[in-house]
Amino acid sequence: MSTAERSPTPRNSSLREHVAKLEPFVARLSETLPWLRPNHLTASGTLAVTGISLLTGYLEKQGELDWKASHKLVLAMLLANSTDALDGMLARHIQANNPEAHDAKTGQLIDTLADRVQEAISAWLAMYRAALTNDNFWLATATTTALTNPLSSLLRAKVESSGNVVPESGTGALQFLGTRVGRSGVALIHNLPTIPAEATSVQGLVDALQTTANINTVIARAQVAFSGHSDEVNTVTLDQEAIENAKVRFKNLAALYLLTTTLTGVLLFILRNKQSERR
Repeated sequence: MSTAERSPTPRNSSLREHVAKLEPFVARLSETLPWLRPNHLTASGTLAVTGISLLTGYLEKQGELDWKASHKLVLAMLLANSTDALDGMLARHIQANNPEAHDAKTGQLIDTLADRVQEAISAWLAMYRAALTNDNFWLATATTTALTNPLSSLLRAKVESSGNVVPESGTGALQFLGTRVGRSGVALIHNLPTIPAEATSVQGLVDALQTTANINTVIARAQVAFSGHSDEVNTVTLDQEAIENAKVRFKNLAALYLLTTTLTGVLLFILRNKQSERR
């Protein structure tokens, strides 16, 4: 890579400039609750996503998932997802003012793994709902979404472990949908009542789009991995500490991917058997 500048962080999303407007709120929050740590927000967000998903599945099974209930579920999910931005901002605030109070490396790893767990739970909810409604197309696309959601993060960690940087928010609308922010937004449709479409549902079509976006992002990041640079950020490489952090993140994400892939396969097997029993 030519004339590359060293960076301690792979963050390069323009969305962070907008999220930064919340920094005064985070600073006030830290002053009001000095015991609050980023991992508390990460854990609460993951628990909230789990609880909301379980409630959505229960309402679907009971035939009570109407638009009134779903509006509340989507709002709750948006609040749960907001912790993904707040935990990082709180971590940086604490790091700047009291570095000894927070282990940044461990916190970043926990945050990344928690994001993947939340995405898996949302995809599993979609699989469950698809099986309940006998929407086999949706079941297929929800399954491929579950299988492909973690891949872009895995490839990103692989690229960064060699010192290169990828566009954090992707390039273009399709790649954006294949990023964390894009996937979180698209996943909200899993908390809405089933919207009929030709031979399937809108949810099934949206998950097909999500799978396509995931694969598109993976291909783009794989090209960076093989070519050694990204045209969008080819003047930046990571410093050694960031590279080591990326290597640790890649190993943990690979292990988590193996686990979630196994669980996805088990869930699909169970759901298909339940479908057969109802016929």
